This record gives sequence, structure tokens and C-alpha cells, in this order.
Amino acid sequence: MSAGPSHWAKDSAEEDRVETLIRGTGCWDQHIAVVDCMGDKGDWRQCQEQVGRG
Repeated sequence: MSAGPSHWAKDSAEEDRVETLIRGTGCWDQHIAVVDCMGDKGDWRQCQEQVGRG
């Protein structure tokens, strides 16, 4: 799993806030699966299995 810093967060405080919000929804594992897939394939449309989980 990819747990490193994201490229979209402006700073670590913003990233922590976003991570907290996503974790609060119970979707953190699915989020990481989609992010990892997008990193591997470069296109979220090729990650439909990961997007559809939940």
C-alpha cells in the first residue's frame, strides 16, 4: 500500500485533515486501493474494480 505523502495536498496539515475525513467515512482501505491502482495504471477508468468496492 502507498502511505507516502500525496502530490495534491498543499501541506501536511491539509493532508492530515483529508486523511482524517476519509478515515472517518470508513473508506480508507478503498481509497488507498484506488490510489495505488491509479499510480500503477495512470487512469482511474482502468481501476473500476477498486472504485466499485465498498
